[in-house]
Amino acid sequence: PDTHRSFARGFPAQVFSVNRVFGAAQSGAFLVPNTPAVPAANGAWRLVVGHFMVSPGADPTLSPVDRPVRVVVLASPRRASGALPLNVHLTGARGLTAASAPSDGFLQDALAVVRESYAQADIEVAPVNYLDADSAYQVVDLVDDECGGGDLPDLLRTNVAQVGGLDLFVIEAFTCKIGPTEVGASIGGLAGGLSGPAWVRGSSHAGVVIATAFAAGDGAKLGLVAAHEMGHFLGLYHTRESSMFGADPIFDEIDDTFEDADSVRDNLMFFAVEESTALSADQAAVLRSHPTIN
Repeated sequence: PDTHRSFARGFPAQVFSVNRVFGAAQSGAFLVPNTPAVPAANGAWRLVVGHFMVSPGADPTLSPVDRPVRVVVLASPRRASGALPLNVHLTGARGLTAASAPSDGFLQDALAVVRESYAQADIEVAPVNYLDADSAYQVVDLVDDECGGGDLPDLLRTNVAQVGGLDLFVIEAFTCKIGPTEVGASIGGLAGGLSGPAWVRGSSHAGVVIATAFAAGDGAKLGLVAAHEMGHFLGLYHTRESSMFGADPIFDEIDDTFEDADSVRDNLMFFAVEESTALSADQAAVLRSHPTIN
């Protein structure tokens, strides 16, 4: 259906399959497979890189890319446990700096929720490094009617971390209009990629951004947003999508969160941030498979 083509950016077979993959412009990362339900088959694999033109009513058209393309393949067995290094980049939102962050109750409450969430997957969030970021990005302006792009890629490109890990940027707020209505205050965070590239600095897709204003002083709420968006970066999709996207709701195909399960809502990856930090066993396996986990 055209609604599915539109939602899936022209690639409904990928987005509506068990092994879901979202494309990305200029740079991107993909877990193959991204669910324990699909085995990694032996044999020859082929990767096609190109420039795709998409529209809701037609199949994507492909043209060659007449420039160098760098492809990095990282292969590893599934892990039973691991550690997630975290770089927290502070723009000065809420007065937070690299110096004040370790003793700031609001931020530490948020990080406690992140640690609790990932401990379920046997992932230790450590070490945590604090860095000062460009204060010009305390407010991130997004492209109207899309609520993406805009200042977001520019902020992620400012990454100056000298150590590997997942990069978490803390801002004050987003701005974005849907029609005449400003909706930026309702956006708690955004992931630069789904999944995001591991061990990459300065990419427009390499990082996660969260907004302190959305949490309204509640550090635990900010932590839920951070854990959720980090989940996207590490390869997790929503347990279901909101109908606001103009398509039928689509569901994460992992066994534990099928369409009619109560855990669709009672899950860290429900599309609306609520109070749950729950993860299924298959979601935990996906998280541990991302190369950022070591």
